[in-house]
This record gives sequence, C-alpha cells and structure tokens, in this order.
Amino acid sequence: MSLIKREDIMTRGKVLDLAKQVINGDRQDQYGSPEDSFSHIADYWSVYLSERESTHIVLSANDICAMMTLFKIAREANQHKADNLVDAAGYIGIWGDL
Repeated sequence: MSLIKREDIMTRGKVLDLAKQVINGDRQDQYGSPEDSFSHIADYWSVYLSERESTHIVLSANDICAMMTLFKIAREANQHKADNLVDAAGYIGIWGDL
C-alpha cells in the first residue's frame, strides 16, 4: 500500500526535479559538500554508536545517505509532507554520487 494518497501526488517527476534543485543549490552552499558533511556525520555517529554499544562501529558517508533516507521514509509513514519525499530523493541522489 502506498504511503501517499493519490490526491497528494505531485506531477510525475516533480519530486525528482525539486530534489535536484535542493542538492545542487543553496543547501550545498549552506552545509558544504555532501561528501564532507556526510563523512563528518559518519565519524560522529560511529563514535557515538561505538561508545553506546561498547564495540567498534564504523559508518561511511554511504551509510549516512541510507540512514537519512530511511529517516525521511519513517517521517513520511507518520505524516505525508512533500519535503519528506524531496529530501529522501535528494539523499538517494547524493548516495548515487558517492
């Protein structure tokens, strides 16, 4: 069963068009390159999880893309918002670049 109601669907491809604008526009200017940003997040989350689980855990920038995509899917499952879909598509687009 789809998470999105038929009346909430944007025109075909609109989510992807918006995601391309987001990942190639102001966000990169605000947060730096996704490669650098996601690598930093991976480092921080690896330390946190390693300490919490008392074992050595190493996450990669690719893991962060996957986890952030899942985060947006979980939010979408709770409540439909177009930005959940746009952000999820953006994370997948970045993942493809990494």
